[in-house]
Amino acid sequence: MSGAAEWLASASPPLSIPPHLRTAATVGDLYPEILRLAREDLDRAAALAGAVLDVARGLGAPVVTGQALRATAHVRYLQSRYAEAAALYRAAIGEFRHAGGSSAAQEIARTQSSAIQTLAYLAHYDEALAWGEEARVVFEASGDRVRLARLDGNLANLYFRLDRFDEALARYESAREEFERSGAPQDIAAVLSNLATCYVSVGRFRDALSMHQAARGYCVAHGFALLVAQTDYNIAYLHFLRGDHREALRLYAAARGHSADAGDGYHAALCDLDQAEMMLGLNLPRDAGRLARLAIEGFDRLSMRYERAKAGVFLAASLAASHEGAEAERVFREARLLFRREGNAVWPAVVDLHLAALDLAALDLDAGALWRASRRAHRALRLFSARSLPGRSALAALVLARIRLLQRRAREAESLCLRALHDAEAMASPTLAFQCRFLLGQAREALGRRREALAAYSGARQDLDRVRVHVPEEEMRIRFLSDKALLYERLVPLHLEEGGMAGLRAAWLCAQQGKSRTFVDACLERVAPYGLTGHDEGEVLADARAHLQRCYVRKADAELRGLDGEARRWQSEAQTAEARVQDALAQARLLEGGRVPPPPRPCGEDCDSLPPAEVAGALAAGEALVEYFCTPQFVCAFLLDGRRGLSVHRLAPTDAVRAAVRYLHFQLSAYQLRRGPDPGNEAPTAPLAAHLKDLGKYLIDPLRPHIEAESLVLAPHSFLHSLPFAAIGPPGRPLVADFALRQTMSGSAFAASAPETTACGAGRPLILGLPDERAPLIATEVERVAAHLAPCDLRTGPDATLAALRETGSSAPFVHIASHGLFRSDNPMFSAIHLADGPLNLLDLYGLRLPARLVTLSGCSTGAHAVMGGDELIGLSRGFLYAGARNLLVSLWDVRDASTARFMDLFYGHVAAGVSLDWAMAVTMRSVREESPHPYYWAGFTLMGTGSRHGPGVNFSRS
Repeated sequence: MSGAAEWLASASPPLSIPPHLRTAATVGDLYPEILRLAREDLDRAAALAGAVLDVARGLGAPVVTGQALRATAHVRYLQSRYAEAAALYRAAIGEFRHAGGSSAAQEIARTQSSAIQTLAYLAHYDEALAWGEEARVVFEASGDRVRLARLDGNLANLYFRLDRFDEALARYESAREEFERSGAPQDIAAVLSNLATCYVSVGRFRDALSMHQAARGYCVAHGFALLVAQTDYNIAYLHFLRGDHREALRLYAAARGHSADAGDGYHAALCDLDQAEMMLGLNLPRDAGRLARLAIEGFDRLSMRYERAKAGVFLAASLAASHEGAEAERVFREARLLFRREGNAVWPAVVDLHLAALDLAALDLDAGALWRASRRAHRALRLFSARSLPGRSALAALVLARIRLLQRRAREAESLCLRALHDAEAMASPTLAFQCRFLLGQAREALGRRREALAAYSGARQDLDRVRVHVPEEEMRIRFLSDKALLYERLVPLHLEEGGMAGLRAAWLCAQQGKSRTFVDACLERVAPYGLTGHDEGEVLADARAHLQRCYVRKADAELRGLDGEARRWQSEAQTAEARVQDALAQARLLEGGRVPPPPRPCGEDCDSLPPAEVAGALAAGEALVEYFCTPQFVCAFLLDGRRGLSVHRLAPTDAVRAAVRYLHFQLSAYQLRRGPDPGNEAPTAPLAAHLKDLGKYLIDPLRPHIEAESLVLAPHSFLHSLPFAAIGPPGRPLVADFALRQTMSGSAFAASAPETTACGAGRPLILGLPDERAPLIATEVERVAAHLAPCDLRTGPDATLAALRETGSSAPFVHIASHGLFRSDNPMFSAIHLADGPLNLLDLYGLRLPARLVTLSGCSTGAHAVMGGDELIGLSRGFLYAGARNLLVSLWDVRDASTARFMDLFYGHVAAGVSLDWAMAVTMRSVREESPHPYYWAGFTLMGTGSRHGPGVNFSRS
């Protein structure tokens, strides 16, 4: 070991080379140490490079100074300080030229070869290519095959950046062959990693994974810590493209950590860039836009125009997905201009493809949009095919297929889909294969070949399942499915056409998969909870939520004191705070989402869509399930009970049912606005009665001959979720007059949250009441409920807090909350019911355990919800059911204060007498209806949950 090496082994920061070692020999000895440390400990490498450069300048020898400058340039490159690195490389070349002599040409060539990647990042492509050719002449003349291979690897990186993948692959392969004969492990690891990345771009995913694994093995075996991190980053992108979002998130989180530790701004910005693309694929445009903006900022700091342009494409795509078409088009065009300045031909075609999709979205606004979209998509398809880019060719073919379907040219659309599917299968990309098969099914339906359409859709369902199970977090999974629900709506009628029990069973399973499937996953612990709140919150998220809670409390206080201006100010601050919470949740996804463990038990196809027999086993005696499903053409209902088994019934055209529901809501809203202070004996208006009768005719009458049960569990779908089922039917005979009713999200959700899973609370009932000037009778309501449930824990006014719910709710068999509710249609996550210490929202509920037999929310519109992708209900109901409530009593609209108090008094009286919950609801509704016939006063409550019953129960006969 040389004296310089011995000094380095024992030296600690700050590094200063001792006087007796300030020699040219020391610079030569420490040069390779700088390169070694640069792959292991970048900070120490930078410190050593600075110390060596200081010695070299003191010696005044041009060759020695040039070597030190080149080593320092290498470190600056790895620190993503590309402009500094380029200046140092040029300075080194100047020193070597000044020195002259026989070795100068070799030193200059080495420096030029090393600088190619830096120049490429700065978009100095012509200079980089010129330097490469100059270096090649020198290396060939000297027969230096290893340095020729390194030069090929560096030029391959440049060609890759220009999307000239064939040229890049040829040079990578050439470099690899030489390195495997004579190169160092670091060279082999680097070229394998780069080769894998290039394979990804040309759709050779299997080869890419093999190369990445080989590269990682080299890095681990030889202690190249930074190369391990970079390899993991590259593998993360591959997992994303193959649909494994869980593993991609995990690896990206690790890459972010390494980038932060190493001060590597380039790879940090690349993580933002790639994950912006991932969030677009998961239908999370807000998250994608945030990450794309961060990437733009990062690449602007690094003066990296190519990557900045790619980030611009993803930002524009996020704007398009958020229905900001004009701004999206502006950003797309800006990005395309940057790519053209880079001399890149592929990405302008990618932009064309996005603009074609934007044209399709504007068909109703622009008659020429279809022609423009077709021209753009066809141009992109030609270029991608010529460049042998199968993934991009497939996407272009799919856009063109959509256009051909709109032009009623279904045969051409089918041909394009088959072409795209061939590429998708060769790439082993289930995400892309899903898109191909789904559109192929539509083309075959348009051609009248329904059996073949069913086969295509069934394949798409399998592709979707392969991807869905690797989306680790609940909101991600819901958003991912938001544009895919139509698949199940097309599958159900096609399976029903098959006939027989096989077709019926297949249709049932598809209906289950199209309804609240992610909620079932959450119940079975197969997905991380909404917002990852089941895990420890980071400091940023905890602070953001605490600040939001303060804003809510201050706003409520200002409203109570009549300070309208202050209330508006706090409302504005709360909106800003909500955005901060959402950003913090998005960041938590990036850092924690990949750490969510896989399902505790394997989850294969259909495992979360329970078979009819299992769902029937969760029904009580005398109970039947009515599972509604809305297809584009008709509404059907699956009828299931334990004795008669499963049957299906086609009910009515979907458009007719949808119109009746819309008219019904209009009549109810109009009545709510004009109602007087006393309900009296007012009957439903003639239009309201007519709409209720029509809905009974559509949704119930065809089923009546087949129902033998006295209690119905109703599982609505789509727009039916907001329907007051108790009231539908002819005048004088609403549905609740014949049956006890409860609702559930789906048959699978009903069975998955069955009572055997958790014991009910065994403590005292908890009653929380928060009366105010707007609802003074809340005090009367909670006193009456308390009398029925005594002994109980009654807390009113300032004592009705979230803290009380946390402390005692986990052991309470009944939880009754009487307060104002607020449904946020703009952001259902922040729908809330108000307590004394602030609003209780969905995120809070996902951190609670409330295994109560019944939770009642007697505030305004506490049962309102948004229906999101996969027929998932997002609102307070979801949160309480996830928290463990067996049954949930909520309101569909803002029910009158006095009517609510009367309803709850009667209901809990029956419950206290031992009547089962569904029959207590039925008898209460009948009683209130006799006093106040208008449905507004008695049909606004609904009971959701499982089929559990308490004690023997008392069933009332039909009346």
